[in-house]
Order: sequence, then structure tokens, then C-alpha cells
Amino acid sequence: MQGEGRLVVTGHVVNDGFLCTNCPNSDVTAVESAARRAVEDAEILRLSAEDQVRFAKALIAPRTPVAALKRAAKRHRDMTGPR
Repeated sequence: MQGEGRLVVTGHVVNDGFLCTNCPNSDVTAVESAARRAVEDAEILRLSAEDQVRFAKALIAPRTPVAALKRAAKRHRDMTGPR
């Protein structure tokens, strides 16, 4: 269950794969902190300086799609219908 930006699992904490029904608040805080870091790590894309430049150039001047990509896009549209 989610509420107020915190993850609450029916008032219990899962600790090393075991359900902890009487864990101290410090355990809850540690688990919440670890969960928050895991979500942040999954959402943040970290690129080297070289990759940042390559990504920016691709956004500014994208290459023309090759024939195989055009065929794949058409197959996808045919299967899923127009937007």
C-alpha cells in the first residue's frame, strides 16, 4: 500500500526475506531508505561524458531510419492499429 510518499506494507517490515512484526523504527527507516535508493538508481540514467555527447547529437540530428526499421514500424502499426 502506498501513501504520502512512503511505502507501507501493512505495518510490517520484510527483513532478509522474513516478515518482522515487531521491528524497531530504525529497521523501518533503513528499509525505506534502501527502497528509495533502489528506485532512484533504477530511474536515473548515468552516462559517460562521451555518451552524453553522442546522445545529445542523436537528439539534435537523428539519422534517417533504415529500411528494416521502417518495415518493423509498419508491421507494428498493422498489428496494433493507428494511434
